Amino acid sequence: MPRNAALTTVEAPPAAAPRPRSIVATVEPEFLSSAQAMRLLQVGEGTFRRYRTLPEFPAARFFGPRSPRWRRGELIDFVEQHVASLAKAPKPPEFGMGKGAGRAALEAKKAALRGGRPVAKRDR
Repeated sequence: MPRNAALTTVEAPPAAAPRPRSIVATVEPEFLSSAQAMRLLQVGEGTFRRYRTLPEFPAARFFGPRSPRWRRGELIDFVEQHVASLAKAPKPPEFGMGKGAGRAALEAKKAALRGGRPVAKRDR
């Protein structure tokens, strides 16, 4: 530019129209690990392992030698169809005796011994 040239003003480009806001949606994984499945079913590890032994429980898919995964939809279907009936099913006696049951059984054995009634050798 020559030194004596008049200064020209440069106009700023017109402001761009605001971009529409993008919608953010959370994407839930299709395949769940055992920890994620336990959180979805809201059960502990022991209950989850017991559920896995049931024939109605969905089969796991393995994405490696030690990475079983379950489909979210199959787990939800399992809960809707079977968990309500499982909660109402009576527990086996060895699990449903409660905390004081062992002590009560021991006291019954002692009482039987004191009363002179024979107790089977395996029950002593």
